[in-house]
Amino acid sequence: MIKPTAREAAEFFHYVARQSAEKGDRDIARFAYRNSVQSWYEATVQQPAFVENLRAAEEDFSEFAKEDPKYRELLKIIKAYAVQYPGINESVLFTILDHIQQEDISYVLHFAQKHGELFQSKKGDIFQLKLPPTMSEHDTQ
Repeated sequence: MIKPTAREAAEFFHYVARQSAEKGDRDIARFAYRNSVQSWYEATVQQPAFVENLRAAEEDFSEFAKEDPKYRELLKIIKAYAVQYPGINESVLFTILDHIQQEDISYVLHFAQKHGELFQSKKGDIFQLKLPPTMSEHDTQ
């Protein structure tokens, strides 16, 4: 069996992600976007010229997240904890939300930071979640 190159895998997953998003299959789209970005990262390590493809895949994934119901739903939950417990550690959040896959929580945390909806400050190896300084408790609802 011939193994695809990182570039071929990235292009395939990106195609699947876009098609799945158009069809409304958000779980498959999320999976495929995640794999596309990872494959573009691997391709970029092998050949730095692919960095623009990586950035484009990350931007597509970011735009997808904005409309993803799972992202919006989990973001409300995570924001509520950030308001109730300012500075809550990511590991504590994983423990509290143990009924939700860590991969999904990480997905939301990543894009919430990128979209300016949450702020994670690094203190040693611990991340603390806070709302951005301009957000009030009213903005979390």
